Amino acid sequence: MKKTSAKPAPAMNKTIKVIRILFRGTCPKLTARGKGDLSYEIGIDEDSGESYVRISGNDSSGAFSNEWLDLGKIRTQLDRQEKSFSATVMESLFFGRSSNNYGYLAAILIAEKALVVLPGKPVMLSNGDWEPVLLRIKTLHEKNVRLTDHIAIAAKQKAEKRAELMRSAKGNTKKEPADQPPDGENLKTVPDYRSETGKRGEQ
Repeated sequence: MKKTSAKPAPAMNKTIKVIRILFRGTCPKLTARGKGDLSYEIGIDEDSGESYVRISGNDSSGAFSNEWLDLGKIRTQLDRQEKSFSATVMESLFFGRSSNNYGYLAAILIAEKALVVLPGKPVMLSNGDWEPVLLRIKTLHEKNVRLTDHIAIAAKQKAEKRAELMRSAKGNTKKEPADQPPDGENLKTVPDYRSETGKRGEQ
Protein backbone atom coordinates (compact mmCIF):
# COMPACT_ATOMS: atom_id res chain seq x y z
CA MET A 1 0.00 0.00 0.00
CA LYS A 2 1.24 3.48 -0.80
CA LYS A 3 2.21 5.77 1.99
CA THR A 4 -0.62 7.97 3.18
CA SER A 5 0.23 11.65 2.93
CA ALA A 6 -3.05 13.19 3.98
CA LYS A 7 -4.04 13.27 7.63
CA PRO A 8 -7.48 12.00 8.54
CA ALA A 9 -9.83 14.50 10.12
CA PRO A 10 -10.70 13.63 13.70
CA ALA A 11 -13.93 11.71 13.98
CA MET A 12 -16.51 12.90 16.50
CA ASN A 13 -17.95 9.44 17.17
CA LYS A 14 -17.21 8.56 20.81
CA THR A 15 -18.16 4.88 20.37
CA ILE A 16 -15.13 2.85 19.32
CA LYS A 17 -16.10 -0.27 17.39
CA VAL A 18 -13.81 -3.28 17.07
CA ILE A 19 -14.07 -4.36 13.46
CA ARG A 20 -12.35 -7.41 11.97
CA ILE A 21 -10.81 -6.24 8.72
CA LEU A 22 -11.51 -8.63 5.85
CA PHE A 23 -9.89 -6.87 2.92
CA ARG A 24 -8.26 -3.68 1.70
CA GLY A 25 -8.58 -1.94 -1.63
CA THR A 26 -7.55 1.13 -3.58
CA CYS A 27 -9.51 3.20 -6.06
CA PRO A 28 -9.30 6.46 -8.02
CA LYS A 29 -11.14 9.52 -6.77
CA LEU A 30 -14.57 10.51 -7.99
CA THR A 31 -13.46 13.11 -10.55
CA ALA A 32 -10.41 13.57 -12.77
CA ARG A 33 -9.41 16.62 -10.70
CA GLY A 34 -8.65 14.40 -7.73
CA LYS A 35 -5.00 13.35 -7.76
CA GLY A 36 -3.79 10.10 -6.29
CA ASP A 37 -5.71 7.03 -5.20
CA LEU A 38 -7.73 6.34 -2.09
CA SER A 39 -7.24 3.36 0.22
CA TYR A 40 -10.14 1.74 2.03
CA GLU A 41 -10.94 -1.22 4.25
CA ILE A 42 -14.02 -3.37 4.62
CA GLY A 43 -14.70 -5.51 7.66
CA ILE A 44 -17.28 -6.99 9.97
CA ASP A 45 -18.45 -6.44 13.54
CA GLU A 46 -18.34 -9.94 14.97
CA ASP A 47 -20.78 -9.06 17.75
CA SER A 48 -23.55 -7.75 15.50
CA GLY A 49 -22.61 -9.36 12.18
CA GLU A 50 -22.91 -5.98 10.45
CA SER A 51 -20.48 -5.05 7.66
CA TYR A 52 -18.49 -1.82 7.68
CA VAL A 53 -16.32 0.29 5.40
CA ARG A 54 -13.87 3.10 6.09
CA ILE A 55 -11.54 5.40 4.20
CA SER A 56 -8.04 4.47 5.35
CA GLY A 57 -5.67 6.52 3.20
CA ASN A 58 -5.16 9.16 0.54
CA ASP A 59 -2.09 9.27 -1.70
CA SER A 60 -2.33 13.05 -2.10
CA SER A 61 -3.67 15.98 -0.10
CA GLY A 62 -7.21 16.08 1.23
CA ALA A 63 -8.41 15.42 4.77
CA PHE A 64 -10.88 12.64 5.51
CA SER A 65 -12.52 10.84 8.43
CA ASN A 66 -11.39 7.26 8.98
CA GLU A 67 -14.43 6.26 11.01
CA TRP A 68 -16.16 2.95 10.34
CA LEU A 69 -19.47 3.28 8.45
CA ASP A 70 -22.24 0.69 8.53
CA LEU A 71 -22.76 -0.65 4.99
CA GLY A 72 -26.39 -1.43 5.80
CA LYS A 73 -27.06 2.20 6.73
CA ILE A 74 -25.28 3.39 3.60
CA ARG A 75 -27.44 1.14 1.43
CA THR A 76 -30.63 2.26 3.17
CA GLN A 77 -29.69 5.90 2.60
CA LEU A 78 -28.99 5.31 -1.09
CA ASP A 79 -32.15 3.26 -1.64
CA ARG A 80 -34.20 6.31 -0.59
CA GLN A 81 -32.83 8.39 -3.47
CA GLU A 82 -34.25 9.01 -6.91
CA LYS A 83 -32.80 7.34 -10.00
CA SER A 84 -29.91 9.83 -10.00
CA PHE A 85 -28.25 11.69 -7.13
CA SER A 86 -24.97 13.24 -6.06
CA ALA A 87 -22.53 12.02 -3.44
CA THR A 88 -23.71 14.70 -1.03
CA VAL A 89 -26.64 12.47 0.00
CA MET A 90 -24.09 10.49 2.07
CA GLU A 91 -22.76 13.48 4.01
CA SER A 92 -25.00 12.82 7.02
CA LEU A 93 -23.54 9.32 7.45
CA PHE A 94 -20.31 10.74 8.85
CA PHE A 95 -19.60 12.13 12.30
CA GLY A 96 -16.44 13.78 10.97
CA ARG A 97 -17.06 16.98 9.08
CA SER A 98 -14.45 16.84 6.30
CA SER A 99 -16.03 17.99 3.03
CA ASN A 100 -14.13 15.23 1.20
CA ASN A 101 -15.81 12.37 3.05
CA TYR A 102 -18.87 11.74 0.91
CA GLY A 103 -16.99 12.09 -2.39
CA TYR A 104 -14.33 9.65 -1.24
CA LEU A 105 -16.99 7.20 -0.04
CA ALA A 106 -18.75 7.44 -3.40
CA ALA A 107 -15.47 6.59 -5.16
CA ILE A 108 -15.08 3.50 -2.97
CA LEU A 109 -18.64 2.33 -3.62
CA ILE A 110 -18.12 2.83 -7.36
CA ALA A 111 -15.00 0.64 -7.17
CA GLU A 112 -17.09 -2.01 -5.40
CA LYS A 113 -19.89 -1.74 -8.03
CA ALA A 114 -22.44 -0.65 -5.42
CA LEU A 115 -22.72 2.71 -7.23
CA VAL A 116 -22.39 3.59 -10.89
CA VAL A 117 -21.57 6.90 -12.58
CA LEU A 118 -24.17 8.13 -15.06
CA PRO A 119 -22.79 8.43 -18.61
CA GLY A 120 -21.83 12.01 -19.45
CA LYS A 121 -22.50 13.11 -15.87
CA PRO A 122 -19.36 12.36 -13.81
CA VAL A 123 -20.79 13.73 -10.57
CA MET A 124 -24.21 12.09 -10.85
CA LEU A 125 -24.68 8.58 -9.52
CA SER A 126 -27.20 5.78 -9.40
CA ASN A 127 -27.45 2.57 -7.42
CA GLY A 128 -25.50 -0.40 -8.68
CA ASP A 129 -25.25 -4.02 -7.55
CA TRP A 130 -24.42 -4.72 -3.89
CA GLU A 131 -24.31 -8.50 -4.23
CA PRO A 132 -20.63 -8.86 -5.30
CA VAL A 133 -19.23 -6.98 -2.28
CA LEU A 134 -21.65 -8.66 0.14
CA LEU A 135 -20.73 -12.08 -1.22
CA ARG A 136 -17.02 -11.31 -0.86
CA ILE A 137 -17.57 -10.20 2.75
CA LYS A 138 -19.45 -13.44 3.50
CA THR A 139 -16.76 -15.60 1.90
CA LEU A 140 -13.84 -13.91 3.68
CA HIS A 141 -15.70 -13.99 6.98
CA GLU A 142 -16.26 -17.74 6.65
CA LYS A 143 -12.56 -18.19 5.83
CA ASN A 144 -11.75 -16.39 9.09
CA VAL A 145 -9.65 -13.72 7.36
CA ARG A 146 -8.34 -11.17 9.85
CA LEU A 147 -6.05 -8.34 8.68
CA THR A 148 -3.99 -6.15 10.99
CA ASP A 149 -5.70 -2.91 12.00
CA HIS A 150 -2.82 -0.47 11.52
CA ILE A 151 -5.05 2.54 12.21
CA ALA A 152 -6.08 1.17 15.61
CA ILE A 153 -2.46 0.35 16.48
CA ALA A 154 -1.31 3.86 15.53
CA ALA A 155 -4.16 5.41 17.55
CA LYS A 156 -3.21 3.33 20.60
CA GLN A 157 0.45 4.32 20.32
CA LYS A 158 -0.51 7.98 19.98
CA ALA A 159 -2.75 7.80 23.05
CA GLU A 160 0.02 6.12 25.07
CA LYS A 161 2.53 8.77 23.99
CA ARG A 162 0.11 11.56 24.91
CA ALA A 163 -0.48 9.98 28.33
CA GLU A 164 3.27 9.71 28.90
CA LEU A 165 3.79 13.37 27.96
CA MET A 166 1.01 14.40 30.34
CA ARG A 167 2.59 12.39 33.16
CA SER A 168 5.99 13.99 32.45
CA ALA A 169 4.49 17.48 32.37
CA LYS A 170 2.69 16.83 35.63
CA GLY A 171 5.92 15.74 37.27
CA ASN A 172 7.76 18.86 36.08
CA THR A 173 5.15 21.22 37.52
CA LYS A 174 5.59 20.09 41.13
CA LYS A 175 6.40 23.10 43.30
CA GLU A 176 9.94 23.39 44.57
CA PRO A 177 10.32 24.21 48.30
CA ALA A 178 10.74 27.94 48.87
CA ASP A 179 14.24 29.16 49.78
CA GLN A 180 14.54 29.93 53.45
CA PRO A 181 16.36 33.13 54.54
CA PRO A 182 19.61 32.75 56.47
CA ASP A 183 19.29 32.59 60.23
CA GLY A 184 18.71 35.99 61.82
CA GLU A 185 17.86 37.75 58.51
CA ASN A 186 14.65 39.76 58.43
CA LEU A 187 13.09 39.76 54.97
CA LYS A 188 11.34 43.08 55.73
CA THR A 189 14.71 44.83 55.84
CA VAL A 190 15.63 43.87 52.27
CA PRO A 191 15.28 47.01 50.12
CA ASP A 192 13.02 46.98 47.06
CA TYR A 193 15.06 48.07 44.04
CA ARG A 194 12.20 47.79 41.53
CA SER A 195 11.46 50.89 39.52
CA GLU A 196 8.07 52.52 39.56
CA THR A 197 7.60 51.38 35.98
CA GLY A 198 8.22 47.83 37.07
CA LYS A 199 5.67 48.11 39.84
CA ARG A 200 3.02 49.47 37.51
CA GLY A 201 3.68 46.68 35.09
CA GLU A 202 2.94 44.07 37.74
CA GLN A 203 -0.46 45.49 38.68
